[in-house]
Amino acid sequence: MRALFGDNHSTSRGIEMAQLPPKRIYFDSNILHGWPRMAYSLPWTIGLAHWMKAELFIPQTVEDELEGQFVRGGGEAIRQVHSAFKKLQNHSREVIDFQFDMPDEDEDGFTQSFRKRSQATKDQYKIITVPQPELPTKLLLEMAIKREAPFEEKSIGDKKFVTGLQDTAILFSILAHIKLVSPEDRCIFVSADGIFHSSELEPLLSGEAPKLEMYRSLNLLSEHLLEFVRGELRAEWDKESLDIEHALTTEKDAIAGQILPLLQLSDLGGRGTWKSVLHVTFMQIRDFRYVRTELPESGNIPPWSHYKRHEGEIVKISAVGSIDFKALTKAIDFFSAMLSAGQDYVPEPPKIEETSFFQSFNLSITGTVHEGKIGDFKVVSVEAVKY
Repeated sequence: MRALFGDNHSTSRGIEMAQLPPKRIYFDSNILHGWPRMAYSLPWTIGLAHWMKAELFIPQTVEDELEGQFVRGGGEAIRQVHSAFKKLQNHSREVIDFQFDMPDEDEDGFTQSFRKRSQATKDQYKIITVPQPELPTKLLLEMAIKREAPFEEKSIGDKKFVTGLQDTAILFSILAHIKLVSPEDRCIFVSADGIFHSSELEPLLSGEAPKLEMYRSLNLLSEHLLEFVRGELRAEWDKESLDIEHALTTEKDAIAGQILPLLQLSDLGGRGTWKSVLHVTFMQIRDFRYVRTELPESGNIPPWSHYKRHEGEIVKISAVGSIDFKALTKAIDFFSAMLSAGQDYVPEPPKIEETSFFQSFNLSITGTVHEGKIGDFKVVSVEAVKY
């Protein structure tokens, strides 16, 4: 790797790197789920990083991968719309003449829209794209042939294949990029991909200075970043979060009214259920947990000032809401479906009944500062917690 990334630095580190705040943080595609929309807890983590003046980056290959996922997902969704409408037309032929302005599968439109929104999100959150360096083809081939991490051999049945080209491109772009900082500076890569946490990657990383540290999730990174938040800030921040939790609890009926229109019926009931939700008849919030606000700008928090918010400031809030439901559900009769396979069997009509269940949701909320208090809460997005 020396020929590709330059000579290694050697230095005596008087202070353990773990005691220093990170200088650079890089994100993998599996951490930026839903990009260029912001994932539920990402603004909070970014707020922590900005507070300690860490720089944030997305490798170009990661952004390209996210773009591909968005474009493919959009095309597939449109094809499903076309298919569903065709079924509706066939079903209602000569009875109801449905008219529908069918969207076109415009790959270029999806691409341009993604790039525009992605750039806007990066500008808003001060995230920079890391360019992809030229990679020697011979080196990549040698690594793939020898199955050197991030390359790895996988099997499906009796067929074997080698994966890892994208992971290798991402890793090499980061390793080349961190050469621009001091060897004492801490650099972190956040990825849920197991190959980046494998001991097989150590030979590639061991000689690099500064050393690239790996974190598996935003939660683990956030917990680490919190270690550097000063006592005064943590106390004020905790108090603000607790005050908001109490305010949300007081207004939970109004909050529930905002959540209900944002729910997707397909997300209700949890995984593994044999029932599909048709209509929600009752909904009540039990409580709010893990309430956190995005930190104020660095000029409004210790050590630069006392913790404060501006009048009229819009505060971004993340929380988990625990909700009780009653809903009309339709049982999915898998047993009858299996009996009917290959036989002249008429399954029983689906059973419709009211079912009670409990479920948790990640909530993105905004609040407005008025006379020193945060209120006027608006629910922005709702995402079912997946266990």
